Amino acid sequence: MDMNLDFLSCGHHIVTGIVPVADAFAGGVSSDVINLKNYGRCTFVIQTGAIQDGCVSNLVTVDACDDAAASNTTAMPFYHRSQRWSTTNDIWADVTPQLATASGYNFTVNHAVANAIHIVDITGEMVEQAAPGYEFARLTIAETANKTITAGVLVILSRPRFTQDLPLTAIA
Repeated sequence: MDMNLDFLSCGHHIVTGIVPVADAFAGGVSSDVINLKNYGRCTFVIQTGAIQDGCVSNLVTVDACDDAAASNTTAMPFYHRSQRWSTTNDIWADVTPQLATASGYNFTVNHAVANAIHIVDITGEMVEQAAPGYEFARLTIAETANKTITAGVLVILSRPRFTQDLPLTAIA
């Protein structure tokens, strides 16, 4: 592998899951459907900016999907962590990733602060366990309180099946 490319991506394939905007989760949103055929792990990074107030409430779920169009979906468990950012603190609130059930996790009720980072982590094996034969997944965020939050989602795919200079596409 070209050392310069490896340095830039650290062997990961990084794509946009949800473009950062104000009131990012209004009415509920889903990320792009991600194909895990060529990757062993998928990490959704939810980065928040300004929030309306401490009553922000957003329920995160992950769906195993049967195809790129998410024709059929099955809610699945996932791991999560949160970091409450400040100019003097870069320590993760959850020392150990927590397992959320298929019913989801309300990340902002538990960590309602501006400028936070929330990690949602799944593996291809977890998708297969949730829905045998499925190899796609997406992140869904439901706005459970009508409050404004500026946010976006990056998707980091790792553990590629085939190592190469240009990563294989994963956006379905």
